[in-house]
Amino acid sequence: MSSIIIFPKVKFWIEENEILHCQFENHDNSHKLSVPNVLEYIDAILEITKGVPMPFLIDLRNTKGTFEHKAAKLLATHPELIKLKLAEAYVSNSMNMRLLILSYKRLYDPNTPYQIFKSDTPALQYCLEAKKTINAIN
Repeated sequence: MSSIIIFPKVKFWIEENEILHCQFENHDNSHKLSVPNVLEYIDAILEITKGVPMPFLIDLRNTKGTFEHKAAKLLATHPELIKLKLAEAYVSNSMNMRLLILSYKRLYDPNTPYQIFKSDTPALQYCLEAKKTINAIN
């Protein structure tokens, strides 16, 4: 791993494949992702990516809870993040989280290409293909 930033409930890292890995872990059903947390995460993402656009692989397999409306909107509409996200691959093993992702994407971020997977191998392949496709266009 070339870079890693760790918070109590999330870890960000980039490997040599230039894919931002985001691994969330929260076991509290009542937890809501808040604006202060999102601001910290955005700062971490900006720092770790160094402004280089790349796919995001977001692992939510060990996560429960939801998000505050303002936090979700900030995460989806922050101008610096919009420039960085080539595509998003979500990994989820629960129906509740899959429904939350679908709602988030429909309401807040319908423009970033994404897919939801049950395991990380096809999610990683999706990220690599998205990167290859976007690089071929540019």
